[in-house]
Amino acid sequence: MELEHFGWNVLTFGFIGALVFAFVEAWGLWEQNKEVWRQRSGQSLSVTWVIYGAFLMVSGALYGTSTGSIALMAAGTLVGLMHIPVLIGLYKFKGYTRWNHALLLFLFVALWFMRESPHKDWFFLAFSFGSVGADIM
Repeated sequence: MELEHFGWNVLTFGFIGALVFAFVEAWGLWEQNKEVWRQRSGQSLSVTWVIYGAFLMVSGALYGTSTGSIALMAAGTLVGLMHIPVLIGLYKFKGYTRWNHALLLFLFVALWFMRESPHKDWFFLAFSFGSVGADIM
């Protein structure tokens, strides 16, 4: 979608801004990952928040794929992948509760339904609103 309207316009600047922000967020997650593994602890991180953040980014990539948005696909994929080493470190050093395991299962199922559904926009909206709940926990 962005490439069709590429030029000196708001869509192009938004596209570039989204990519820059995604790289900054990915860099921050990489630094967080290094700290988790260096300190061998995830004490300062919310496992729920990191799990949900990963799935939110992947849902953004799926929604971006359905709309043809390169920015959403790239940002969701890059940032979603950067969550994986953090999640592994948290599992190894902090452990997951039953709630964390249930959340993982629920979000995997929700992503599967999103992938199969023609209403990816509604799923992405639900994932976005759900991030508020993950921030609270």
